[in-house]
Amino acid sequence: AEYMGTHVTLSSLCPKMPCTHLDSIKSDLVFDFSKACEKCDKKEEQWACLNCNKVMCGRAAESHMLEHSTAEKHPIVLGLGDLTVWCYECDSYLDNIDSLDQVVRAAYKAKFNEEMPPKSGN
Repeated sequence: AEYMGTHVTLSSLCPKMPCTHLDSIKSDLVFDFSKACEKCDKKEEQWACLNCNKVMCGRAAESHMLEHSTAEKHPIVLGLGDLTVWCYECDSYLDNIDSLDQVVRAAYKAKFNEEMPPKSGN
């Protein structure tokens, strides 16, 4: 299938486990939702690198975060729009991983200025 000029497969949409790149995530991240892409200044489709905190645009824009991930070997990123986590090395969204919970909760609090509600079923 095609999405905005990018080939998308079912594996791209469904989280796969386990990701072996979680050790690249830093614990001292500060999320700034007002930042534009450091390469092109676009504010659409922003992703934050969970290794170095750089903010760049995703594949639906100019793919600068993909370039950064490949060049710097920083595979895991956080979508600043919907707070999803993506691993470029695994080519998959990462979900329901305990070690990511703290990062997503910190991003949620920075974005909405409130604690993230508990997951349903908890």
